[in-house]
Amino acid sequence: MSNIITGFIFIVIGIVTFQQTQDFPEYDYSIINSATFPRIIATLMIVFAGLMIIRELIRRKKQISEKINGMPLNRIGILGMAVTVGYIFLVELLGFVIPTALVLVVYSFILCGGRFKFLDNIIIPAIGIVFVVIMFSLLNVPLMRGSLF
Repeated sequence: MSNIITGFIFIVIGIVTFQQTQDFPEYDYSIINSATFPRIIATLMIVFAGLMIIRELIRRKKQISEKINGMPLNRIGILGMAVTVGYIFLVELLGFVIPTALVLVVYSFILCGGRFKFLDNIIIPAIGIVFVVIMFSLLNVPLMRGSLF
Protein backbone atom coordinates (compact mmCIF):
# COMPACT_ATOMS: atom_id res chain seq x y z
CA MET A 1 0.00 0.00 0.00
CA SER A 2 2.84 2.40 0.79
CA ASN A 3 4.30 1.98 -2.71
CA ILE A 4 0.96 2.96 -4.22
CA ILE A 5 0.72 6.08 -2.06
CA THR A 6 4.36 6.97 -2.77
CA GLY A 7 3.76 6.45 -6.49
CA PHE A 8 0.82 8.84 -6.50
CA ILE A 9 2.83 11.41 -4.54
CA PHE A 10 5.66 11.24 -7.09
CA ILE A 11 3.19 11.52 -9.96
CA VAL A 12 1.76 14.70 -8.40
CA ILE A 13 5.29 16.09 -7.83
CA GLY A 14 6.18 15.30 -11.46
CA ILE A 15 3.07 17.01 -12.80
CA VAL A 16 3.64 20.09 -10.61
CA THR A 17 7.31 20.21 -11.66
CA PHE A 18 6.37 19.93 -15.33
CA GLN A 19 3.75 22.66 -14.91
CA GLN A 20 6.20 25.00 -13.14
CA THR A 21 8.65 24.78 -16.04
CA GLN A 22 6.13 26.44 -18.40
CA ASP A 23 7.42 29.88 -17.34
CA PHE A 24 11.08 29.11 -18.01
CA PRO A 25 12.63 31.12 -20.85
CA GLU A 26 12.81 29.52 -24.28
CA TYR A 27 15.34 30.14 -27.03
CA ASP A 28 14.59 30.34 -30.74
CA TYR A 29 17.95 28.95 -31.84
CA SER A 30 17.80 25.68 -29.91
CA ILE A 31 15.28 23.03 -28.93
CA ILE A 32 17.18 22.61 -25.65
CA ASN A 33 16.45 25.33 -23.15
CA SER A 34 16.38 25.83 -19.40
CA ALA A 35 13.19 23.76 -19.01
CA THR A 36 14.47 20.69 -20.85
CA PHE A 37 16.28 18.95 -18.00
CA PRO A 38 13.55 19.50 -15.35
CA ARG A 39 10.91 18.29 -17.83
CA ILE A 40 12.90 15.15 -18.60
CA ILE A 41 13.29 14.42 -14.88
CA ALA A 42 9.59 15.13 -14.24
CA THR A 43 8.57 12.85 -17.11
CA LEU A 44 10.82 10.05 -15.87
CA MET A 45 9.47 10.53 -12.35
CA ILE A 46 5.89 10.16 -13.61
CA VAL A 47 6.72 7.10 -15.71
CA PHE A 48 8.65 5.29 -12.97
CA ALA A 49 6.05 6.16 -10.33
CA GLY A 50 3.39 4.70 -12.61
CA LEU A 51 5.48 1.56 -13.06
CA MET A 52 5.94 1.32 -9.30
CA ILE A 53 2.16 1.46 -8.81
CA ILE A 54 1.56 -1.18 -11.48
CA ARG A 55 4.25 -3.44 -10.05
CA GLU A 56 2.76 -3.15 -6.57
CA LEU A 57 -0.71 -4.00 -7.84
CA ILE A 58 0.62 -7.09 -9.66
CA ARG A 59 2.86 -8.07 -6.75
CA ARG A 60 -0.01 -8.09 -4.26
CA LYS A 61 -1.45 -11.12 -5.97
CA LYS A 62 1.77 -13.10 -5.61
CA GLN A 63 3.21 -14.44 -2.38
CA ILE A 64 6.09 -12.24 -1.23
CA SER A 65 9.12 -14.08 0.10
CA GLU A 66 10.47 -12.91 3.45
CA LYS A 67 13.90 -14.48 2.87
CA ILE A 68 16.82 -14.06 0.52
CA ASN A 69 18.92 -17.21 0.14
CA GLY A 70 17.44 -18.57 3.35
CA MET A 71 18.31 -15.49 5.44
CA PRO A 72 15.48 -13.35 6.90
CA LEU A 73 15.20 -9.86 5.43
CA ASN A 74 15.44 -8.14 8.81
CA ARG A 75 18.78 -9.88 9.51
CA ILE A 76 20.10 -8.78 6.11
CA GLY A 77 19.01 -5.20 6.86
CA ILE A 78 20.66 -5.18 10.28
CA LEU A 79 23.88 -6.68 8.90
CA GLY A 80 23.86 -4.16 6.05
CA MET A 81 23.48 -1.23 8.46
CA ALA A 82 26.25 -2.57 10.70
CA VAL A 83 28.59 -2.97 7.72
CA THR A 84 27.76 0.56 6.54
CA VAL A 85 28.55 2.06 9.96
CA GLY A 86 31.83 0.13 10.02
CA TYR A 87 32.56 1.37 6.50
CA ILE A 88 32.18 5.00 7.58
CA PHE A 89 34.82 4.54 10.27
CA LEU A 90 37.13 2.54 8.00
CA VAL A 91 37.02 5.18 5.24
CA GLU A 92 38.22 7.83 7.67
CA LEU A 93 41.00 5.53 8.83
CA LEU A 94 42.12 3.72 5.65
CA GLY A 95 40.92 5.88 2.77
CA PHE A 96 38.53 4.92 -0.04
CA VAL A 97 39.79 1.91 -1.99
CA ILE A 98 40.51 -0.71 0.71
CA PRO A 99 37.32 -0.22 2.78
CA THR A 100 35.15 -0.05 -0.33
CA ALA A 101 36.56 -3.32 -1.63
CA LEU A 102 36.03 -4.95 1.77
CA VAL A 103 32.48 -3.66 2.08
CA LEU A 104 31.53 -4.84 -1.41
CA VAL A 105 32.90 -8.30 -0.63
CA VAL A 106 31.03 -8.41 2.71
CA TYR A 107 27.77 -7.19 1.12
CA SER A 108 27.99 -9.80 -1.61
CA PHE A 109 28.82 -12.49 0.99
CA ILE A 110 25.72 -11.50 3.01
CA LEU A 111 23.48 -11.50 -0.07
CA CYS A 112 24.81 -14.90 -1.14
CA GLY A 113 23.48 -16.32 2.11
CA GLY A 114 26.88 -16.69 3.74
CA ARG A 115 28.19 -18.93 0.96
CA PHE A 116 31.41 -18.09 -0.87
CA LYS A 117 31.07 -17.74 -4.64
CA PHE A 118 34.18 -16.54 -6.42
CA LEU A 119 32.33 -14.61 -9.13
CA ASP A 120 29.88 -12.92 -6.76
CA ASN A 121 32.22 -12.32 -3.82
CA ILE A 122 35.49 -11.38 -5.54
CA ILE A 123 35.18 -10.60 -9.25
CA ILE A 124 32.12 -8.31 -9.18
CA PRO A 125 33.40 -6.11 -6.29
CA ALA A 126 36.81 -5.96 -8.01
CA ILE A 127 35.20 -4.77 -11.23
CA GLY A 128 33.31 -2.10 -9.26
CA ILE A 129 36.49 -0.84 -7.58
CA VAL A 130 38.46 -0.79 -10.84
CA PHE A 131 35.64 1.12 -12.54
CA VAL A 132 35.50 3.74 -9.75
CA VAL A 133 39.28 4.21 -9.72
CA ILE A 134 39.35 4.60 -13.52
CA MET A 135 36.52 7.15 -13.40
CA PHE A 136 38.27 9.14 -10.66
CA SER A 137 41.48 9.02 -12.70
CA LEU A 138 39.75 10.21 -15.88
CA LEU A 139 37.98 13.03 -14.05
CA ASN A 140 41.11 14.02 -12.11
CA VAL A 141 39.25 13.86 -8.81
CA PRO A 142 41.35 12.70 -5.87
CA LEU A 143 40.14 9.67 -3.96
CA MET A 144 39.55 10.10 -0.24
CA ARG A 145 42.60 9.38 1.85
CA GLY A 146 42.46 8.11 5.39
CA SER A 147 44.63 8.99 8.34
CA LEU A 148 46.73 5.82 7.87
CA PHE A 149 47.04 5.77 4.06
